[in-house]
Amino acid sequence: MQRNPATGAYYSLPPGRLEIHPSLPAGGELLSASVRGGTLEVRRSGAKPEALGASGWIDASDSGAESPDPPFSVSVPGAARRARLVRLDSGMRAIEYVTGSGVVRLAEFEAPSRAFAVLGVGDRFGIFVPTGEGGAAVRWVDPVDGTVAPQQVLEPQPADATTWVCLPVLAVMAAGAFAGLAARRFLRLKSSVAERR
Repeated sequence: MQRNPATGAYYSLPPGRLEIHPSLPAGGELLSASVRGGTLEVRRSGAKPEALGASGWIDASDSGAESPDPPFSVSVPGAARRARLVRLDSGMRAIEYVTGSGVVRLAEFEAPSRAFAVLGVGDRFGIFVPTGEGGAAVRWVDPVDGTVAPQQVLEPQPADATTWVCLPVLAVMAAGAFAGLAARRFLRLKSSVAERR
């Protein structure tokens, strides 16, 4: 994703790279998401497994899926090293490094009460939670000692429109005013020459 400095909006490169799919039906905590046989499959508490079909989310329980409440492990997108998020008992989650010789647990944290995402950002991890009205908060996880920092609300980024939009508009307006004055002077000179004849 790239940020447009003129508008502050984000867009994907190349365009059309990310597909928009239907939202999950409401209700139930998201327990896991995985790809099985080329199909995205999710499990929510109190619901049967669901798969993303051509026309939306469908019941995937008849495909031999497991019960809806198993522990899960998913890879952490964007991580500098191979890492995974693991669901533990009592609403806890763990971030683990996956190495050639096994697994090293980095940090454990209580799952937020709202939907959340764990992403690798540079060499550290961020636990992102929506705050409503398009806002978000993050808790940073240290990549060495696993310390989970207190939650901080991310501030909206101001658009840099003054540099990219306003100055060119002012330049065009100034050029238009100059051209208008030049045309007016030219017409006055032309009319005064005709009067002298």
